Amino acid sequence: MNFVNEDIVALNRISITNLLQEIGTDEVKEEIIAGLTAKKKHISSKYFYNKAGSELFEQITRLEEYYPTRTEMSILKGIAPGLMNAYKGFDIIELGSGDSSKISVLFQAASGANPEQIHYLPLDISQTAILASAEELVNRFPHVSIDGYAVDFTSQFELVGRDRPALICFFGGTIGNFEWEASLELLQNISRQMKRGDILLLGTDLVKPEPLLHAAYNDARGITAAFNRNILNTVNEMIQSDFREDDFDHLAFYNQEKFRME
Repeated sequence: MNFVNEDIVALNRISITNLLQEIGTDEVKEEIIAGLTAKKKHISSKYFYNKAGSELFEQITRLEEYYPTRTEMSILKGIAPGLMNAYKGFDIIELGSGDSSKISVLFQAASGANPEQIHYLPLDISQTAILASAEELVNRFPHVSIDGYAVDFTSQFELVGRDRPALICFFGGTIGNFEWEASLELLQNISRQMKRGDILLLGTDLVKPEPLLHAAYNDARGITAAFNRNILNTVNEMIQSDFREDDFDHLAFYNQEKFRME
Protein backbone atom coordinates (compact mmCIF):
# COMPACT_ATOMS: atom_id res chain seq x y z
CA MET A 1 0.00 0.00 0.00
CA ASN A 2 1.40 3.35 -1.01
CA PHE A 3 -0.59 6.40 0.09
CA VAL A 4 2.34 8.81 -0.33
CA ASN A 5 4.43 8.62 -3.48
CA GLU A 6 3.01 9.08 -6.94
CA ASP A 7 4.77 6.48 -9.01
CA ILE A 8 4.07 4.58 -12.19
CA VAL A 9 5.60 1.16 -12.78
CA ALA A 10 6.18 0.55 -16.50
CA LEU A 11 7.41 -2.85 -17.69
CA ASN A 12 6.86 -5.04 -20.72
CA ARG A 13 3.08 -4.88 -21.36
CA ILE A 14 2.57 -3.75 -17.73
CA SER A 15 1.77 -0.30 -16.36
CA ILE A 16 0.77 0.28 -12.73
CA THR A 17 -0.41 3.69 -11.60
CA ASN A 18 -0.63 4.66 -7.94
CA LEU A 19 -3.85 6.54 -7.18
CA LEU A 20 -3.68 5.97 -3.43
CA GLN A 21 -1.60 9.11 -3.00
CA GLU A 22 -4.76 11.02 -4.00
CA ILE A 23 -6.18 9.87 -0.67
CA GLY A 24 -3.08 10.60 1.41
CA THR A 25 -1.98 9.32 4.80
CA ASP A 26 -3.93 11.89 6.85
CA GLU A 27 -7.29 10.69 5.53
CA VAL A 28 -6.30 7.07 6.10
CA LYS A 29 -5.30 7.82 9.70
CA GLU A 30 -8.59 9.61 10.34
CA GLU A 31 -10.59 6.66 8.98
CA ILE A 32 -8.71 4.08 11.05
CA ILE A 33 -8.82 6.11 14.28
CA ALA A 34 -12.54 6.80 13.82
CA GLY A 35 -13.15 3.06 13.56
CA LEU A 36 -11.00 2.23 16.60
CA THR A 37 -12.67 4.87 18.76
CA ALA A 38 -16.24 3.97 17.71
CA LYS A 39 -18.56 2.26 20.20
CA LYS A 40 -18.33 -0.93 18.10
CA LYS A 41 -14.69 -0.88 17.08
CA HIS A 42 -13.90 -1.80 13.50
CA ILE A 43 -11.17 -1.69 10.85
CA SER A 44 -12.05 -1.69 7.16
CA SER A 45 -11.39 -5.02 5.47
CA LYS A 46 -9.40 -3.25 2.75
CA TYR A 47 -6.48 -2.98 5.21
CA PHE A 48 -6.09 -6.76 5.29
CA TYR A 49 -4.05 -6.67 2.13
CA ASN A 50 -0.57 -5.41 2.79
CA LYS A 51 2.21 -7.64 1.40
CA ALA A 52 2.04 -10.14 4.27
CA GLY A 53 -1.76 -10.13 4.23
CA SER A 54 -1.90 -10.88 0.51
CA GLU A 55 0.50 -13.79 0.96
CA LEU A 56 -1.48 -15.19 3.89
CA PHE A 57 -4.73 -14.98 1.94
CA GLU A 58 -3.18 -16.92 -0.92
CA GLN A 59 -2.37 -19.64 1.61
CA ILE A 60 -5.96 -19.58 2.85
CA THR A 61 -7.30 -20.19 -0.65
CA ARG A 62 -5.30 -23.42 -0.82
CA LEU A 63 -6.56 -24.80 2.51
CA GLU A 64 -8.62 -27.97 2.44
CA GLU A 65 -11.23 -26.37 4.70
CA TYR A 66 -11.62 -23.23 2.60
CA TYR A 67 -14.23 -24.23 0.00
CA PRO A 68 -15.11 -20.77 -1.51
CA THR A 69 -12.11 -20.48 -3.84
CA ARG A 70 -12.42 -24.03 -5.19
CA THR A 71 -16.16 -23.59 -5.72
CA GLU A 72 -15.83 -20.26 -7.50
CA MET A 73 -13.01 -21.57 -9.68
CA SER A 74 -15.18 -24.51 -10.71
CA ILE A 75 -18.05 -22.19 -11.65
CA LEU A 76 -15.71 -19.89 -13.58
CA LYS A 77 -14.25 -22.76 -15.59
CA GLY A 78 -17.76 -23.72 -16.63
CA ILE A 79 -18.85 -20.27 -17.77
CA ALA A 80 -15.53 -18.81 -19.00
CA PRO A 81 -15.70 -19.99 -22.65
CA GLY A 82 -19.16 -18.48 -23.13
CA LEU A 83 -18.20 -15.26 -21.37
CA MET A 84 -15.05 -14.70 -23.36
CA ASN A 85 -16.84 -15.45 -26.60
CA ALA A 86 -19.73 -13.11 -25.78
CA TYR A 87 -17.55 -10.20 -24.64
CA LYS A 88 -14.72 -10.15 -27.14
CA GLY A 89 -13.18 -6.70 -27.40
CA PHE A 90 -14.20 -5.74 -23.85
CA ASP A 91 -11.70 -4.45 -21.31
CA ILE A 92 -11.53 -6.73 -18.26
CA ILE A 93 -11.53 -4.91 -14.92
CA GLU A 94 -10.97 -6.82 -11.69
CA LEU A 95 -11.87 -5.21 -8.38
CA GLY A 96 -9.60 -6.35 -5.55
CA SER A 97 -7.51 -8.39 -7.95
CA GLY A 98 -5.13 -10.08 -5.50
CA ASP A 99 -3.63 -13.21 -7.05
CA SER A 100 -4.01 -14.17 -10.68
CA SER A 101 -5.69 -17.58 -10.37
CA LYS A 102 -9.29 -16.62 -11.17
CA ILE A 103 -8.66 -14.12 -13.91
CA SER A 104 -6.33 -16.68 -15.50
CA VAL A 105 -9.36 -18.91 -16.07
CA LEU A 106 -10.89 -16.21 -18.30
CA PHE A 107 -7.64 -15.59 -20.16
CA GLN A 108 -7.14 -19.30 -20.72
CA ALA A 109 -10.63 -19.57 -22.18
CA ALA A 110 -9.72 -16.84 -24.66
CA SER A 111 -6.48 -18.53 -25.71
CA GLY A 112 -6.97 -20.11 -29.11
CA ALA A 113 -5.06 -20.33 -32.36
CA ASN A 114 -5.53 -16.58 -32.94
CA PRO A 115 -6.41 -15.09 -29.54
CA GLU A 116 -7.71 -11.54 -29.48
CA GLN A 117 -5.66 -8.99 -27.55
CA ILE A 118 -6.98 -8.55 -24.00
CA HIS A 119 -6.67 -5.30 -22.05
CA TYR A 120 -6.74 -6.10 -18.32
CA LEU A 121 -7.15 -3.49 -15.57
CA PRO A 122 -6.55 -4.92 -12.08
CA LEU A 123 -7.54 -2.63 -9.19
CA ASP A 124 -6.15 -3.37 -5.75
CA ILE A 125 -4.98 -1.54 -2.66
CA SER A 126 -1.73 -3.54 -2.73
CA GLN A 127 0.61 -2.35 -5.47
CA THR A 128 2.94 -5.26 -4.64
CA ALA A 129 0.17 -7.80 -5.25
CA ILE A 130 -0.77 -6.20 -8.58
CA LEU A 131 2.82 -6.28 -9.82
CA ALA A 132 3.40 -9.89 -8.77
CA SER A 133 0.27 -11.17 -10.49
CA ALA A 134 0.83 -8.95 -13.56
CA GLU A 135 4.32 -10.33 -14.14
CA GLU A 136 2.96 -13.88 -13.92
CA LEU A 137 0.11 -13.11 -16.32
CA VAL A 138 2.18 -11.49 -19.08
CA ASN A 139 4.56 -14.44 -18.97
CA ARG A 140 1.70 -16.91 -19.38
CA PHE A 141 -0.48 -14.98 -21.82
CA PRO A 142 1.29 -13.11 -24.65
CA HIS A 143 -2.03 -11.63 -25.82
CA VAL A 144 -2.64 -9.77 -22.53
CA SER A 145 -1.60 -6.18 -21.76
CA ILE A 146 -2.07 -4.80 -18.24
CA ASP A 147 -2.84 -1.33 -16.90
CA GLY A 148 -3.08 -1.80 -13.16
CA TYR A 149 -4.10 0.73 -10.51
CA ALA A 150 -3.11 0.88 -6.87
CA VAL A 151 -6.44 2.24 -5.75
CA ASP A 152 -9.19 2.04 -3.17
CA PHE A 153 -11.85 0.86 -5.60
CA THR A 154 -14.59 1.48 -3.01
CA SER A 155 -14.08 5.23 -3.38
CA GLN A 156 -11.77 5.83 -6.38
CA PHE A 157 -13.26 3.74 -9.19
CA GLU A 158 -14.15 6.88 -11.11
CA LEU A 159 -10.44 7.79 -11.43
CA VAL A 160 -9.71 4.75 -13.59
CA GLY A 161 -9.57 5.77 -17.22
CA ARG A 162 -10.96 3.55 -19.99
CA ASP A 163 -12.56 3.93 -23.41
CA ARG A 164 -14.19 0.57 -24.18
CA PRO A 165 -17.02 -1.39 -22.55
CA ALA A 166 -15.77 -3.60 -19.75
CA LEU A 167 -16.43 -6.93 -18.10
CA ILE A 168 -16.10 -5.89 -14.43
CA CYS A 169 -15.15 -8.84 -12.22
CA PHE A 170 -15.70 -8.76 -8.46
CA PHE A 171 -14.70 -12.22 -7.26
CA GLY A 172 -14.12 -14.05 -4.01
CA GLY A 173 -17.26 -13.14 -2.11
CA THR A 174 -15.47 -9.90 -1.15
CA ILE A 175 -18.83 -8.14 -1.04
CA GLY A 176 -19.49 -10.21 2.10
CA ASN A 177 -16.73 -8.33 3.95
CA PHE A 178 -19.00 -5.28 4.14
CA GLU A 179 -21.92 -4.51 6.41
CA TRP A 180 -25.28 -4.55 4.63
CA GLU A 181 -25.54 -0.77 4.20
CA ALA A 182 -21.91 -0.49 3.10
CA SER A 183 -22.32 -3.31 0.58
CA LEU A 184 -25.32 -1.56 -0.96
CA GLU A 185 -23.38 1.71 -1.12
CA LEU A 186 -20.46 -0.06 -2.80
CA LEU A 187 -22.67 -1.73 -5.41
CA GLN A 188 -24.42 1.57 -6.07
CA ASN A 189 -21.05 3.26 -6.57
CA ILE A 190 -19.95 0.53 -8.99
CA SER A 191 -23.25 0.96 -10.84
CA ARG A 192 -22.70 4.71 -11.16
CA GLN A 193 -19.28 4.13 -12.72
CA MET A 194 -20.50 1.55 -15.23
CA LYS A 195 -20.71 2.76 -18.81
CA ARG A 196 -23.18 1.70 -21.50
CA GLY A 197 -22.52 -1.93 -22.40
CA ASP A 198 -20.55 -2.79 -19.24
CA ILE A 199 -21.18 -6.14 -17.54
CA LEU A 200 -20.71 -6.93 -13.83
CA LEU A 201 -19.60 -10.46 -12.89
CA LEU A 202 -20.15 -10.76 -9.12
CA GLY A 203 -19.07 -13.70 -6.97
CA THR A 204 -20.93 -14.26 -3.71
CA ASP A 205 -21.23 -17.10 -1.23
CA LEU A 206 -24.49 -18.71 -0.16
CA VAL A 207 -25.48 -19.83 3.32
CA LYS A 208 -23.95 -23.23 4.08
CA PRO A 209 -24.24 -25.70 6.97
CA GLU A 210 -22.71 -24.10 10.04
CA PRO A 211 -19.98 -26.75 10.58
CA LEU A 212 -18.72 -26.20 7.01
CA LEU A 213 -18.60 -22.44 7.51
CA HIS A 214 -16.94 -22.77 10.91
CA ALA A 215 -14.19 -24.99 9.52
CA ALA A 216 -13.55 -22.64 6.60
CA TYR A 217 -12.89 -19.67 8.87
CA ASN A 218 -11.22 -21.53 11.76
CA ASP A 219 -8.72 -23.67 9.88
CA ALA A 220 -6.63 -26.18 11.81
CA ARG A 221 -3.32 -24.56 10.80
CA GLY A 222 -4.37 -21.14 12.10
CA ILE A 223 -3.64 -19.33 8.85
CA THR A 224 -6.98 -17.48 8.87
CA ALA A 225 -6.25 -16.35 12.43
CA ALA A 226 -2.83 -15.07 11.34
CA PHE A 227 -4.41 -13.29 8.37
CA ASN A 228 -6.97 -11.52 10.55
CA ARG A 229 -4.46 -10.50 13.22
CA ASN A 230 -2.05 -9.20 10.57
CA ILE A 231 -4.40 -6.26 9.99
CA LEU A 232 -3.02 -4.88 13.25
CA ASN A 233 0.40 -4.62 11.61
CA THR A 234 -1.13 -2.52 8.83
CA VAL A 235 -2.74 -0.27 11.43
CA ASN A 236 0.57 0.09 13.27
CA GLU A 237 2.22 1.15 10.03
CA MET A 238 -0.51 3.65 9.17
CA ILE A 239 -1.09 5.37 12.52
CA GLN A 240 2.15 4.48 14.37
CA SER A 241 0.23 2.50 17.00
CA ASP A 242 1.74 -0.38 18.99
CA PHE A 243 -0.78 -3.23 18.76
CA ARG A 244 0.75 -6.67 19.32
CA GLU A 245 -0.76 -9.66 17.55
CA ASP A 246 -0.17 -11.90 20.55
CA ASP A 247 -2.50 -9.73 22.64
CA PHE A 248 -5.48 -10.69 20.47
CA ASP A 249 -7.45 -13.89 19.91
CA HIS A 250 -9.12 -14.85 16.65
CA LEU A 251 -12.83 -15.59 16.95
CA ALA A 252 -14.87 -16.51 13.87
CA PHE A 253 -18.48 -17.46 14.52
CA TYR A 254 -21.72 -17.83 12.63
CA ASN A 255 -24.25 -15.04 13.23
CA GLN A 256 -27.62 -16.79 13.02
CA GLU A 257 -29.56 -13.52 12.84
CA LYS A 258 -27.56 -12.11 9.89
CA PHE A 259 -26.79 -15.46 8.17
CA ARG A 260 -23.06 -14.79 7.99
CA MET A 261 -19.68 -15.55 9.47
CA GLU A 262 -18.18 -12.81 11.63
